[in-house]
Amino acid sequence: MIRDRRALAVKIVLTLACVVTPLIAQTPPSLTYPKPHTGGVVDDFFGTTVADPYRWMETATAERDAWLTAQSESTTKALAGISDHGLAARAYQLDNGASVSRALLQHGRLLFTLRTTLATRDPSGSDRALVVPKGGTTITDYKMSPDGSLVCYELSQNAEHTLFVLDIATGKQLPDVVQDVYDACQWLEDGKRFYYISKGAARVHVLGQSADEDVTILDRTAKSPLALNAHENAWLFRFEHSSKAIATISAGHDEVRLALSPPNPFDRDAQWQTVANYGDSVVEGFVHGDRIYLVTFMDTPNFKLVSVPLASPDLAHARSEIVDDPDSVIDDHEIGEAADAMRYFQANFPV
Repeated sequence: MIRDRRALAVKIVLTLACVVTPLIAQTPPSLTYPKPHTGGVVDDFFGTTVADPYRWMETATAERDAWLTAQSESTTKALAGISDHGLAARAYQLDNGASVSRALLQHGRLLFTLRTTLATRDPSGSDRALVVPKGGTTITDYKMSPDGSLVCYELSQNAEHTLFVLDIATGKQLPDVVQDVYDACQWLEDGKRFYYISKGAARVHVLGQSADEDVTILDRTAKSPLALNAHENAWLFRFEHSSKAIATISAGHDEVRLALSPPNPFDRDAQWQTVANYGDSVVEGFVHGDRIYLVTFMDTPNFKLVSVPLASPDLAHARSEIVDDPDSVIDDHEIGEAADAMRYFQANFPV
């Protein structure tokens, strides 16, 4: 028995030696890594200084392009001299396996993306493909109609974005096509119309009509009820538990300005009510019940949640909902099916 165990041990050692020896014997090539210069940029975040020596790389310059080229050449040369022992094939196999993302459950209907395919799970429990992009086209976003019968999805190809509408139960494509969009649609409560952004304008599409007939709600012209400058885009959001719509206006930085729609947001002569300006340090706002909730970093580094009444949205008298936590950051929120249900998520960063 002891002799058999010794023989087995010797066999295992020899087997391992045969596997490991090629790895040990293969000397990795020397790597001369290109060294970029460091700058002296230092930011001050609420009294805490943070150095950013590579800020200069955020701007396209000849120096940055030369460094990127040298980095790529150095890496390619080093990898060319190393045998991957089948790792590349295995990585490709894993990367092309089943990967579910962006699941959306609404009104008993489940939608999800399986790699690049938009699919649904039928009541029988079987999965069914709805949209299979081809030719370099990808699904960038999708939204289910309020009753769960339709899906408005966005296809992207060569930086061009187009909206399509599909009947989930039958898989039939509706004739509605909206081109040159900037963001996915936002369904209105009747499930027959949706908001979208195109060429800096917030518009509304009516199912069954040509996109040429779509009504513009907000844009950069002098006739817009909200003045937008050349660098701003406006997103319109409708919330299930409120008859109001809210416009989120961004100029490419974290802070946004918010405005509340009139009872009829399609009235170009009606005035929108300002809720927050850029100086209020608000990054997000949403309607829930009879209040507007705002995520802000005013006087706090980790964000806080405040709210104001829909009837009188005055930030000067905002109610504190979630106070600043030095050990966590407000990361996301979710409005529940019931009008009095809302959850929020905090990302913890232990020091």
